[in-house]
Amino acid sequence: MGITDNEIAAARETWGDGLVTISKAHEANGFDEARRIACDLLDSTYGFDIGPVLFKPTLSGGEKTFRTSRKGALSYFVGRDPDFPLDAGFALRRWRHTWSETAASLIDGNTAMWMGWFFFTDTAGKTVKTDKSFGYLKDADDVLRIVCITRRCPSRLRPRTSETGAIASHQNAADNQRMGATSRC
Repeated sequence: MGITDNEIAAARETWGDGLVTISKAHEANGFDEARRIACDLLDSTYGFDIGPVLFKPTLSGGEKTFRTSRKGALSYFVGRDPDFPLDAGFALRRWRHTWSETAASLIDGNTAMWMGWFFFTDTAGKTVKTDKSFGYLKDADDVLRIVCITRRCPSRLRPRTSETGAIASHQNAADNQRMGATSRC
């Protein structure tokens, strides 16, 4: 059976709600609970059992820009992995609400692509707006899996990189606050 637009919308909602759940778990019960929930989200929504996932996180750079393994994706979500020392834990950023706006989608049987805006609102009411693309594949059990995901900040708020290509995310966040940006990565 092929993929529908409603399935793509539900998959985005599940993914965004998962980030909020990770954030809330971290605040209420600490890192270990947030990590457990992040593992569950990766296992239930990503296609690491199918093959490498083509994942380019917003705030990644240098030699570890791309995260094709579950380990790399988990580190991006919750940090604390010595193999990815620049990861601060994107899912730990006190998110409270997410939503998306579709620019376009393309469905071909058991494969689909989606592109649009994804919004993240934190506990202070600040909203981050990112360009996002998802690639999906239905697995043998008819479950829609993320097999490609890329994000980037709008050009005026793109993360800075150091001479070595490492993301200077803390400085970028401070710059965005000074700018009064409602969209910050």
